[in-house]
Order: sequence, then structure tokens, then C-alpha cells
Amino acid sequence: VLTPACHTLIISGPNAGGKTVTLKTVGLLSLMNQSGIPVPVKEGSLFRVFEGIFVDIGDEQDIQTHLSTFSARVQNLRVILESVTSDSLVLLDELGTGTDPTEGAALALAILEHLKEQGIWTLVTTHFHMLKAYAAITPEVENVSVSFDEATGQPTFRLQFGLSGTSNAFDIAMHHGFPGFILEKAKNFLKKNELEGNRVLGELEALQRATAAIKDELENEKRSVKLLKERLEEEHERLVREKNKVLLDASEKARKIINQAEKEFRKLLTQLRKEGLRKAPRIKHDIAVIKHRTTQELKPHETVSLKEDRLRGQVEVGEQVKIISCKKIGKLVRISRDKKIAEVQVGKLQIKVPPADLVPHSSRSTFRKTVQKHDNCLRFPVPSNVTREVNVVGKTVEEAIEELDKVIDSAILAGIDEITVIHGHGTGRLRAGIHSYLDSNPQVSNFYFPELRQGGRGVTVVELKG
Repeated sequence: VLTPACHTLIISGPNAGGKTVTLKTVGLLSLMNQSGIPVPVKEGSLFRVFEGIFVDIGDEQDIQTHLSTFSARVQNLRVILESVTSDSLVLLDELGTGTDPTEGAALALAILEHLKEQGIWTLVTTHFHMLKAYAAITPEVENVSVSFDEATGQPTFRLQFGLSGTSNAFDIAMHHGFPGFILEKAKNFLKKNELEGNRVLGELEALQRATAAIKDELENEKRSVKLLKERLEEEHERLVREKNKVLLDASEKARKIINQAEKEFRKLLTQLRKEGLRKAPRIKHDIAVIKHRTTQELKPHETVSLKEDRLRGQVEVGEQVKIISCKKIGKLVRISRDKKIAEVQVGKLQIKVPPADLVPHSSRSTFRKTVQKHDNCLRFPVPSNVTREVNVVGKTVEEAIEELDKVIDSAILAGIDEITVIHGHGTGRLRAGIHSYLDSNPQVSNFYFPELRQGGRGVTVVELKG
């Protein structure tokens, strides 16, 4: 309310509007604060500790001592002026009343000017226009209005800083049932310009109330935004904590999987040293099973093979291509000039995708690595029981890999460069496991799905190194 730059407040407004209540509230809270009693104020409020608190409120007339209202108040004011210091708080109610209004206003103004020059903290209530005007033109003094609800005729007990208040004497009298004809006569006695001044003051007060309401709304909105920001920050911190926990859990799980795989590999190596080549095929199979299981546990979803990844975008118009994202096979019809869009004919559909989502469709003529044959190479007769096709439908991943590993070994020894694996469609887990094994097998040069009439995605053609 009071600051070092503004030691004096002039409080104006209608009767019963809360002016005197404001003075009493300021005085009472100041005494409570200096007595160590908790005060009911907004968080962050500051109180000054005063050397003395001086008050002139109410009617002190006394017939026995021949004191009129004005005389009693003048005597009280004299004591205050003689006693105050620059660290005093002075509360004056209706300063200058009880005598001629013009002389009373002049006396009140002189008292205020003296208190201001002494740097004394002062709150004054008044109806005098002279004091309101003084506050309006004096930097160290500020007008404060107690607001009044014209619709109900009741005070709102809210302070509006920077604006003087009108007394609203006619409105209050009318609200209390005062005869209307007398009020009309009273208005006629007022000068026209004074009525106009009061009207303007009333409009300014209404504008101030609207401004205060908007300010309160903005403050509420500011508090809501602050609360929302705090909630969002808390949620962000929670998500970060959860993310870190997931990463730590995943890292710990991967560490355990790798440690277990290393233990099993060391066990197999020890077994290999002890038993020699006699158990080599079986140990080779066990290593493949361990490798596959570890890969599946660390990468539980099907991924693009390294071979496909290296061939991304290396396609030409007119050739058969594979769309990696949707696993479809089709013919590349067109590539845009900016090389950003490729059109692929898949059956009756034409699909537009980025060229990087395409790889050449694996076919025997495109991807087969030619095995050079030399006259001095050893050649083995093809045994009659060597198969070019293995059906693993219904088997587990481990069982399928074990059987496929044997077939690949037999086929390579027999000089067969291609076999077919029938794994069916199912959930895709068996196919993914087989592809993971083939992708890591150094004896495999390539593998792909055949045309739909040859089995499509339910069959994988495997090309072997010579």
C-alpha cells in the first residue's frame, strides 16, 4: 500500500463504502504484526515496523469540557503533530470536517503537506475535492477509491489505486428511501459543471472497476498457467525417470543375455578341446542355436537384413523390386526427376514410395554369386538322399535351424548351390528366426521369397556359396 516513493494515501468514495474500515484494518494489522501475531494477508506482503501509530477516528465532542466535534479533533491533531516522527504511522478519518468545508479543506491540506514534508507515513479519508486534486498532482501522494456497486447501492470493499472516488451522496440517500423531490432540489442547487465533474468521476470509477476485474482475471490466468507449467514439468521429469529406468533395465537385460551366451560358448569350447573333431558337427549346431537365441532376445522384432540395407535405392525402372516397408514385390514403373518418389506396380495397385524403401527383388539371375569352377577343384558325386527342399512347418525355431543346418552342410558337400525352405506363414516368428540364422551364416550368399505362385512369403529360397 505505502512505498518509500509514496508515503501518503488519500482514500475517498461513498459513505459506508469502507473508508474508515480501511484505516482500522491497516492500524490493526500493523499492531498485530508488531506484536508477533500472524496476520491474514497475501503471501509476499511486507510490513514496516513503526515507532508509533497515531489515530484520529470518530467524534470526540464533550459537553463537560466544552469541546465541539471540530474542537476535539483539532486538539487531537495538535497532539499527533507534536508527537510523530518519520517512522510513525498516522491514520486520519475525515480530516478537516466539523467546520466550514472550505476552511476545513484548507486546514486538512496544510496538515497533509506538513506530514508529507516530514516523511511520515499517512492514510487519510476525505470527501473534499481539494484533497483529491492535491493527490492527483503530487507525485508522493496517491488517490485511492473504495468502489461502490451502483446496481445494488452497496460497497464492494475493494480498493482501487490511482483514482479518486465520488461520494455518491444522492445515490446512497435514494437507496435508503430519502424523498425524491428533495434530492431533485439538491441536484438543482449544484452547479452544472460540478454535476458534470461528478459524472466524469463516476465514469472513471466504473472504468477503474472494469480494469481491476480484467487485472484479476489476468492474475487468475497467470496462476493457472503457472500451475499447468509446474504439472507439465513434473510429468516431463516423471517420463525422463521412466525412460532412464527402461534404458537401465534393457541394458541390464542385454548384459545378462550376453553373459549367459559367453558362458555357454566357453562351455562348448571346453567340450570341443576335450572331445576333438568327433563332436564338431554337434557343437557347431549348438553354437548356431545359441547365436540365434541371443540375437532373438536382443532384437525381438524382424529387421531389414544387412544385404537389403546395402542395396537400398539401387533400383532401375522396369525391374522387379521389393518394397521393404510392406514386404511387397512389384515392378518399378517410374522414378520422379527429383529422385524422391518411386512408383511400383503391385498387381493392380500402383504404390508410391521413396526410392530408399526399395531393393532389387532377389532372383537367381540378379543376386546369385557366380562360383568359379576350376579344373583342379574337387568334385563330389551328388548322393541320392541329398534333398534340395526342407519342410520345417510346425517345428520350433531351434528344431528348424538344426535341420536346416544339416541340409546346408549336405548340400554344400554335394555341390548344390540352392535349396528351398518351406516354413509357412503363421505368426512370422519361425520365418524371422530362419532369416536371422541365414543372414549370419557365412555359407549363405543370399536368400529371398519366390514368386507368389511358387509359395510367396511362405517359402524362402536359399543360395549357397560354392
